[in-house]
Amino acid sequence: GYITYYYEDAILDDPANKYGVDFYVYGNSFTAGGSAAESGQVWVSEDGENWYALAGSEHYEDSTITDYEITYTKTSSGKTAWTDNYGGSNDGTSQAGAWPNAKIYYMNDYANQDSITLKGILLPCANGTLYGDGSTASYAGNAQFGYVDYFMNGTIGADVNPYADTKGSNGFDLKWAVDEAGNPVTFANGIHYIKVVTASNILAGMFGEKSTEVSSLVRTTKQEEEVGVTTSPEAIVLTDEAGETTTISLEEDKQSYTVKINDSRTVSLSVTGASEDANIYVNHTRITADGTVDLEIGDDGRTVRLIVQEGEKEPVIYMLYLESESIETTNNIYEETTKALQEADIPTVNSVGGEWIVIGLARAGAISNEFKEGYYKNLYEVVKQNESAKLHRSKSTENARAVLALTALGYDVTNVAGYNLLEPLANMEYVEKQGINGSIWTLIAIDSANYEIPTCEESGVQVTRELLLETILENQMENGAFALDGENADVDVTAMAIQALTPYYEENEMVNAAITKALEYLQSVQNEDGSFGSSGASNAESTAQVVIALCGLQINPRTDSRFIQNGISVLSALNNFYAGDGAFKHIMGSDANQMATEQSYLA
Repeated sequence: GYITYYYEDAILDDPANKYGVDFYVYGNSFTAGGSAAESGQVWVSEDGENWYALAGSEHYEDSTITDYEITYTKTSSGKTAWTDNYGGSNDGTSQAGAWPNAKIYYMNDYANQDSITLKGILLPCANGTLYGDGSTASYAGNAQFGYVDYFMNGTIGADVNPYADTKGSNGFDLKWAVDEAGNPVTFANGIHYIKVVTASNILAGMFGEKSTEVSSLVRTTKQEEEVGVTTSPEAIVLTDEAGETTTISLEEDKQSYTVKINDSRTVSLSVTGASEDANIYVNHTRITADGTVDLEIGDDGRTVRLIVQEGEKEPVIYMLYLESESIETTNNIYEETTKALQEADIPTVNSVGGEWIVIGLARAGAISNEFKEGYYKNLYEVVKQNESAKLHRSKSTENARAVLALTALGYDVTNVAGYNLLEPLANMEYVEKQGINGSIWTLIAIDSANYEIPTCEESGVQVTRELLLETILENQMENGAFALDGENADVDVTAMAIQALTPYYEENEMVNAAITKALEYLQSVQNEDGSFGSSGASNAESTAQVVIALCGLQINPRTDSRFIQNGISVLSALNNFYAGDGAFKHIMGSDANQMATEQSYLA
């Protein structure tokens, strides 16, 4: 639920308010946090139509949900059921209250409706879940400042610093106001409306529903003179996992800074030039003037708020938007390479200029009808001319590659010029003519659409998925690698073997163990620049195959710390092979290479 207050005389962000606090909202908590906590989110508005959250200490934490939506529905028995946009629900048969009484809630029309949808901010339970476990141990998680009914209300009438290490302030600063994206907003003419909304969805056993209670709301009594503004620190310093630092020099009248970072999963933040007795908060973490805080960086970057406050002065607040430089780079490279491949010649039946282009563009949803039909026509003619389902007398990977291309295009692989391209892959003797590579790509091909393996019509051993798995697993080396010749560990073959084994990773213990060892091998041979190589040479194709293998296992090739060297991820390393104009180099210092381009695009 929520309650809204209207003030005819606007509440201002007054420079004469101690600590920058503009008003106080008191609940009925008998202690700070713990089982007594029933945290409420404060929203403010100038006109009662456009609302902005006052971002408390937890607002920028990953655990806080800023797009929560819950729909309450009146049941046939008069109870209240609910569903939310995070999969939670209660059908109203138990632990459900009665539908609101219209005679009591008469100031709006909600109680006369059969359903109510509310949107806002949700703080998780202290145990890390959204809703708790239904026991009295279920209550809102810790907060430092900025929430109603979290701290004791025994300080009514007193000015209490929300940033002091003693905590306990029920004060709110209009400088905390942010829009839906978390960006700061200001109110030149102040605000007239304050709304307090329950910021949890927790049932706590005999304590019942955790619902914010408000006992009073009090304007701050301003001082006779302005309290002053905290002296700004000199700079913010970010240190990545490789020990490299980025210094953000703080400028007068500039609050927000966008910072490009490398692929580090965490960065350490410190502040220079702050006074020793300053209260400093980095999101919800309090640090000393010479302290640091480690920040986890997500796939979409990280928003960081720095608050520095000293004495009775107003705080200074800075926003950092940490963005991955490699994401922007990757997106640009991807778009340029897509365009270049779209402008290439019609793909033929070939390992270069052929199926890999088709597969890449088709999976990206970027292939033209001209390419699609042109490739199929070329393949049809090859099969017709061969008068055989075999595209090559000894290379089963030719058939496997064509099957992958046709599958990506949505064509029937069992009838190309009257021939079933899966049939040659049913003969293990034919498959093994290319050693382990044949088994790897045959398994990848037949699993690309869960194809049924045809009966082997020729003399030879019938291929089964089990036989292919067994063959691949038998060829794993002691160090976890796979090798084309069975002796010399090879990154490409290891990454491809992982790709073939991935569909069986969760259900097959032997496969799980094999992939784990293979990943350990890859981790051990990653180069200092984040790349991979075959036969000692760092190259785009090997690096691309590792990226593909990791993605198949849902391992992020940009942020997984196992595959970051000196702050450079395997994905960024692949980007470093980009030669421009939609093409990749095979090795550093060389010219653009078509095979490197096609393999890198697949990654």
